[in-house]
Amino acid sequence: MVREPWDRKIDEWLDTALSEYGRAEPRAGMEARIVERLRSRPIRRSWWRVWRPTVWIPAAVALVLIVMTMLFSERPKLPMPDFAAGYDQDLLVGVSRMINQNVPAALEPAALITKEITKDEKQH
Repeated sequence: MVREPWDRKIDEWLDTALSEYGRAEPRAGMEARIVERLRSRPIRRSWWRVWRPTVWIPAAVALVLIVMTMLFSERPKLPMPDFAAGYDQDLLVGVSRMINQNVPAALEPAALITKEITKDEKQH
């Protein structure tokens, strides 16, 4: 417990030094020198402040143009296959052949309808 008097002394010295430091006045003309130094320095702008408007404005315009082009442009339409060229007839012939082979009793009405359709097609 020998350290207690030293700890108290150190605390007193620190308190005294801090109170004197807080009461100290700056040297005469210090404020004027600081202000003059700040005025004499060139103003430095960061590259971001300089380039920000010149980069973002064209980018925003380009983005708007791209979106507008995508929204209002017509997409090419795929050509429709020509079904009138006989594809239906080929399909009916294939169905007719399938039906005429060993037709189960449940499909006999469909076989008759297919025969009628193929007869009508042949007549025209």
